[in-house]
Amino acid sequence: MMFRSIFLILFLLLPYYLLAQNNFTVHGELPDNSLDGKYVYMGIPRLSLAENGPLIDSVLVVNSEFQYTGSVDDPFLAGLSLRADYFGKFTFFIVEPGHIKIKITDWQQTGNVSGTPINEDYNLMVVEPTNLAEKIRQPWDVRRKEGFDNRTWTEDEEWEYMDSAILNVESEWARSGKIRFMEKYVGYPHVIRFLLWNHIQSASQQAKVQHILDKLPEAVRDTLYVRQAQQIQLVEKYRTSYLPEEIYLPVEVIPDH
Repeated sequence: MMFRSIFLILFLLLPYYLLAQNNFTVHGELPDNSLDGKYVYMGIPRLSLAENGPLIDSVLVVNSEFQYTGSVDDPFLAGLSLRADYFGKFTFFIVEPGHIKIKITDWQQTGNVSGTPINEDYNLMVVEPTNLAEKIRQPWDVRRKEGFDNRTWTEDEEWEYMDSAILNVESEWARSGKIRFMEKYVGYPHVIRFLLWNHIQSASQQAKVQHILDKLPEAVRDTLYVRQAQQIQLVEKYRTSYLPEEIYLPVEVIPDH
């Protein structure tokens, strides 16, 4: 009789135990107190300029820190933004069960994430290499934007930009780290979906991740292809409307030199 009572109690408590297993917390640390009393915004990254990523929630900043709790059944990639319209600089992290830590030490860099298994791998394979590559690329991006705005950016400058800011060793380290991460977590399509999206903007990049795309559920893969088509149309419209004619060449046809 006692055994049956214990079994009944365990059975009744099982849903609460399973719910607790899916709980997560996000603890964030910011580099200064400039956002105290304001909000940061968490949402799902959008897959093209034609859509808005859904907002998860806003979180109040107190003493340069914030805390958020929730539950999740299927891990996914989320973005942390400083703007309510969800544009601008992001820190990405994986929403998964456990205690997730986000530490931003420089507003110009993506924050480091830790505390849970997928986030630890994401930080090692994606965040750290990307931050290094972006540090090198940032002054080049400023020059390039100024050249576009003034319509003075030349084809020679674009080649130099590609060699120095895009095709350097640090950028290749970041790209290979992202691919390794996607290969490891191909069983979590909503974790790697946004990273894959960034790799199908050109034929040459898509070829490097096609083996990962082929392993995704059909519905997820089809969504990526639809968004890809939308993005190609928007980029072509921008290219022909705003960029100097001599740099219309798509990235995939740029030869080695």
